[in-house]
Amino acid sequence: MACERHVKDLQRTDIVFNEALGDFAVDFIEFLPQSIGEFAGQPLKLEEWQKFIVKSIFGWLKMDGTRRYKKAYIEIPRKNGKTTLAAGIALYTLIADGEEGAQVYFAATKSEQAAICFNEACNMVSQNDSLAKHCKVLRDRIIYGNSVAKKISADKKQSGLNIHGAIIDELHEHQHSKTVDLVTTATGTRRNPLIFEITTSGDNTNSVCWEHHKLTTEILSGIKKNDGWFGVIYGLDRGDDIHDKANWSKANPNLGISKKWSYMEEQYTTAVNMNSYMNAFKQLDLNVWVGSHSSWIEDEYWMGCIGSPSLENRRCWGGLDMAQVRDFTAFTLCFDVDGKPHFKRWFWIPEKTYQQRKMNANSTEIDEWIKGGWLKVTPGNALDVTIVARDILNLHELYNIEAIGFDMNKAETLQSLLDDKIEVYAYGQGYRSMSEPAKELEIAYVNSACTHDGSPIQRWMMGNVLIVRDDADNIKIAKSKVSDKVDGVVSEIMAYGTMKNLIDETFIIDPAIWKK
Repeated sequence: MACERHVKDLQRTDIVFNEALGDFAVDFIEFLPQSIGEFAGQPLKLEEWQKFIVKSIFGWLKMDGTRRYKKAYIEIPRKNGKTTLAAGIALYTLIADGEEGAQVYFAATKSEQAAICFNEACNMVSQNDSLAKHCKVLRDRIIYGNSVAKKISADKKQSGLNIHGAIIDELHEHQHSKTVDLVTTATGTRRNPLIFEITTSGDNTNSVCWEHHKLTTEILSGIKKNDGWFGVIYGLDRGDDIHDKANWSKANPNLGISKKWSYMEEQYTTAVNMNSYMNAFKQLDLNVWVGSHSSWIEDEYWMGCIGSPSLENRRCWGGLDMAQVRDFTAFTLCFDVDGKPHFKRWFWIPEKTYQQRKMNANSTEIDEWIKGGWLKVTPGNALDVTIVARDILNLHELYNIEAIGFDMNKAETLQSLLDDKIEVYAYGQGYRSMSEPAKELEIAYVNSACTHDGSPIQRWMMGNVLIVRDDADNIKIAKSKVSDKVDGVVSEIMAYGTMKNLIDETFIIDPAIWKK
């Protein structure tokens, strides 16, 4: 997807790709020596995937001549030369980036981790006669003229930083955003700052690494826009067989070069024979996020199911997820279109929530949603339930809704607001009520056995979904962080579950929690 983004951007007129600048950065890094291993002392040779990263970061410019990308996120398994690449980029920003008094930092959670990439950069300078003449390598810094490169860590107090370049190695080890926030906020006075993050995948979906992984996938897929963010992720796609060795190269672009096939074979054999090591193999060698949570439906499957069938005289069932104060209220209708479900969605938020979201990164998107008719803003600090009920009754006149599944705690109130015109069922949101409908919907999306209206709000919410599993492999919907919303996804599962319970006359939801 990163390559597709690059090709599309070549057609734009508000930015320009200066290939000569990209080539200059590549040439500088290839001028550096390898510092460890069997090729120590020999000049670096960047592979094509590495050249793509370097040329993209340093070649893309805005029309005022400043660098387009201020942040780069690279996710790749171990032993693919990521630390060597990071050290080369650090030295380029220190020496060849045209920044007087550059401050370049190697940042990590602990000083020992920060030292790994810093030491590699020191060795590169020391083993290159030309650089060694112009740079001074000390125990804790590299000095070039009035520019300096140092290591910093979250376990040491930092202040007075004025950062031109920062390398954050192994971002997945950062359990909070303290270090990332520190270096980001310290770049404000620089004309062409660069924060370069390089990491393997992780196992904590509440971490800053997961946030940046998710944001990168959303930018590359077009869900979100951030012109200053470069990202590339090397890993297996969902559904890829880890036992098929042909898939290993997809995650490891340097397999057979810096990463040996024999090493991969050894790691795989260990993982197969020792189940406790399997997650480590997936995470560190195949770049698969592991843990108790997993994503649900990939964006490409969701986008592939957009459709607009005729809904005239079609039976439909609803699912309504009512808002807390800061959430969206989501209503989904599930239509039976010749045996295939089709989904239409509506969303509401109170004025206060809208104003709060206007102040964050989603401001552009939320105004577009309102303008496109996907979202309605209701007056006041909290959602006006009567407006939602009135709108649903209007939809009932249009579509003849047979029944609606509601939040169990609100079904009675909503039944009265709907004037008894629509049959209402209480619908729980735990494992028992959500698991089977969610599993069936996943299969439907993957096999293009459903269609939907393409709501951009729902697309965003789909990207926020994490699936939580219990010991019996039942699943339910969760979200990656508090600010991410999944209300539309919950309402869709409720709508589908309501349809399945009533049209099939077989309870895929436990009857004990399915009450009128």
